[in-house]
Amino acid sequence: MGALKCFLGIDPGANGSLGIILEDGKRYTFRFAKHTEKETCDFLMRCGMEWDCFAVKEKVWAMPAKDADGNERKMGAATMFTFGENNGFIRACLIAAAIPFEEKVPQTWQKFFGMKKDKGEEPAAYKRRLKQKAEELFPDMKLTLDDCDGILISEYCRRTRV
Repeated sequence: MGALKCFLGIDPGANGSLGIILEDGKRYTFRFAKHTEKETCDFLMRCGMEWDCFAVKEKVWAMPAKDADGNERKMGAATMFTFGENNGFIRACLIAAAIPFEEKVPQTWQKFFGMKKDKGEEPAAYKRRLKQKAEELFPDMKLTLDDCDGILISEYCRRTRV
């Protein structure tokens, strides 16, 4: 018998996460902010060795952010650099672990679940709706705002790869 199929969903942001869904129904989340780069890379290497993995990584780019008053502002150079560095690090780990992956813009996987940001909806409110959707799909998991995207992306990966 071959290795168990594993579907990975990756939200590469600073507070992002990795969602893991195995074909036997087990599900996990791995929050990047709670682990060192070495732990993250080691974890992905183990995934690649133990399971038959495929990943969907959210395609990201520098974008406007909101300040404390809710006003739009551009990402600073240091923030943009860190954001790009994190994204490149995750890509490199996937490549080193020989885990095939594709990148999808957020709108692709969000639309798949019928989730569209309402006109004028605050990002925090939309994020709460995404968390609610993840909790509906996975009522047995304790999810946070930081790991809901990862598990939704992994479910998108599972449903589109089976």
